[in-house]
Amino acid sequence: MSEVGAPDAAGAIVGWRAWTIAEIDGRFRLRSMVAPTVWEPLQAFEGECLRPGLRLFRRWSATHEAPWAGCQCGVYATDAVTAATYASGPAFGAERRVLGTVALWGLVAECERGWRASDAYPCQIMIPEHRFGDESSMPLEAVALDLMDYGVPVSLLGEPELDELLREEAAAEA
Repeated sequence: MSEVGAPDAAGAIVGWRAWTIAEIDGRFRLRSMVAPTVWEPLQAFEGECLRPGLRLFRRWSATHEAPWAGCQCGVYATDAVTAATYASGPAFGAERRVLGTVALWGLVAECERGWRASDAYPCQIMIPEHRFGDESSMPLEAVALDLMDYGVPVSLLGEPELDELLREEAAAEA
């Protein structure tokens, strides 16, 4: 991962995504929902191909940059409503999810429901309060405080506020 530099604002695409929250070295961090990758604060997240078939034989076969047209690799972003469905889906164990906007730059491929990119960084993080209310192992205040390490706005949203935000975003996207 490289240091976060200001992406070319004219070239950056802003989309929505969901993350899980993981406790890493005593701090709560953003973690990708599908791959076991942690988004480090103040560092651009660089997409790479994690396809199992390529990973096993990576040292013997040619690799490719993410996103590649013949693969599903890259950093994903979508619209607000789709991201919210990922954020509010069934949680496993202590898994808690947040959503937010993310800047995508570098190589960016448009997909059926959003984009895949080579580089990304959060623009804002939103914590649905109702998803953390009964979880003593992941106290809401500690999660919010630790996520401020990313240097972007962190908001706590109640269910009515989140619903209103999603209605506004859906109307703006229509």
